[in-house]
Amino acid sequence: WIGSIGARADWDLGASRYRLVGTAYTSEFGEELWDASAVPPGYAPFDDTVKNAGFLAGRWESGEDGDLQRLQAWVQSDFQKQFDFRHDVQSFDLEYTRTKRLGEIHELNLGVGYRRVDSDLGGDNGYIDFDPESRSLDALRAFIQDQIELSSLDSKLVIGTQVELSTLADFQIQPNVRWLWNPTPDQAVWAAVSRAVRTPSLEEVDIVQRLDATGPPFLGGTDDF
Repeated sequence: WIGSIGARADWDLGASRYRLVGTAYTSEFGEELWDASAVPPGYAPFDDTVKNAGFLAGRWESGEDGDLQRLQAWVQSDFQKQFDFRHDVQSFDLEYTRTKRLGEIHELNLGVGYRRVDSDLGGDNGYIDFDPESRSLDALRAFIQDQIELSSLDSKLVIGTQVELSTLADFQIQPNVRWLWNPTPDQAVWAAVSRAVRTPSLEEVDIVQRLDATGPPFLGGTDDF
């Protein structure tokens, strides 16, 4: 079963606009475990697995399309406890952006952001675990982008880059160049050259797999993979 609740509120105060969004849910779902001692061997039901999560986001916005500022933040909690695995992650993200019209052909977008992730992951099955089980990850980012309108060529040129410093990916630069051409009002041709960086997940960098079936909780030592 699953139960959820959510709400959203929007309001204006003078030149500022605000938004608040929240949601939460709780659920239980069944697991089956292989029981080799049963006669005949087979799958046996296990207690229900619990999964809870919550999300809350807020945003402040001021200005118009030609000069727009935005500050937004969100927090998220995700917990799951299975028979042989524990997942407990809290995340926080804060970002400020500004869009500014410069002259007749330039639209500048820039911003900075910060993210924090606190995790507690663990395996209780004897052959999969995490090392370390608890981690705190930080990521600081900044970006800038200029959209140039080339009306004489029925085109737009976008040039920008994002830089990021994070616990798992270190310092990364992600440039981006895009060109959009409208030969007719109903047609568009575009091309792009960019570099994207994927931050590895905790499961990729911290997971430990023990391949020796004679190790705990079995019979003898352990071999880590």
